Amino acid sequence: MIQRIQSVLLLVAAICSVFLFFFPVFTWDNGSDLANGYELSIWNTVEFNQGSTVELQKNQPLMIVNSMVIILTVGVIFMYKTRLKQARYCHLLTLLQLILVSILLYDWDQVNAIVEGDNQWEVSFGMAFLILPLVLFLLSRYFILKDDELVKSANRLR
Repeated sequence: MIQRIQSVLLLVAAICSVFLFFFPVFTWDNGSDLANGYELSIWNTVEFNQGSTVELQKNQPLMIVNSMVIILTVGVIFMYKTRLKQARYCHLLTLLQLILVSILLYDWDQVNAIVEGDNQWEVSFGMAFLILPLVLFLLSRYFILKDDELVKSANRLR
């Protein structure tokens, strides 16, 4: 199971999705005063103001979709005996990850509307953990289908 490349790719995608809980995706600051700004993460949106932290909103849809991605990814790893079903679930995981990106961009637009002044937004390190699973899901689907073709060709030789 774990020696197959697609299982390793799915495991790395699950780890990236877990890391997404711990790193912000977008930050806003005005450049001159680093104590003031905003931060958008999977958990919540917070405002930093002179050392105090104010939570603006909980991002429950993001938490739910990301948790679904993690649980399904771990489940797909253990579906190694049914390759076609595993490939279909990789497609579903890609769709869920795109939904996660869409919800996050909607939240980014909402926070960008309430940010006042000359605050500039920047992409944080968490964006890598958002985009990387998309690529890994597609790669793992490719390797699953390639593995299935290999098994079919081996069955023809028998």
